[in-house]
Amino acid sequence: MIVALRSLFKYLSTYGLLVDKAGRPVLNPTLVLEVPDIAQKTNDWLREAEWEALRQTPMSGDEKFLVALLGYTGLRIGEARSLRVCDIDFAEGWVHVRVSKTARGIRSIPIPAELRPRLNEWLRVLEKRGVYSETGPLLSTRNRNQYAEKILRRVGDAAGIAGRLTPHRLRRTYGSRLLNGGARLEVVSSLLGHSSTQITEKAYAELSQQTIRREALAALGG
Repeated sequence: MIVALRSLFKYLSTYGLLVDKAGRPVLNPTLVLEVPDIAQKTNDWLREAEWEALRQTPMSGDEKFLVALLGYTGLRIGEARSLRVCDIDFAEGWVHVRVSKTARGIRSIPIPAELRPRLNEWLRVLEKRGVYSETGPLLSTRNRNQYAEKILRRVGDAAGIAGRLTPHRLRRTYGSRLLNGGARLEVVSSLLGHSSTQITEKAYAELSQQTIRREALAALGG
């Protein structure tokens, strides 16, 4: 709210609209406001046991594909909705993100081995439904909007995952699994489409105890 107010009053001040009843310029009242520090929610990613439980949970075709797509690419839900069939490059092994909320969001994400068969299965589903098109949406109309949220909540409950399973929670899981798997911070930041590594470090760089132990022992030669 404070940021929004600052933007409004900055606009008014810039264009000479911030005046009193007599038309005289007045000081921007939001300059004295301080934005409070808001603690980032921690532990908002699935640990290996939770991720494995999710993978082993029986799912429908729609559910299985959505979980795999978001869990193995770290896509924002808006980016996933914007994907076209032609954005999947099987030959070179990339998912090309051409629509995102930031310039850094325009990127290419490698297709891991676990996702490739899910993508092939899904394209066959689209063909059976009669909605397959090279330039058409990858996600069919059945799960493009709020249905995606409902799918993940239902699957998360079935897997026994504490708290609500959301697209962003799967995105954080992707980033955290990369970091705990040894990927450099800069690489993870690029794959997630963050504007800077600081965002990645602040929100995703919570390392597991196993990772800390492994890296510490490796650094000490034991």
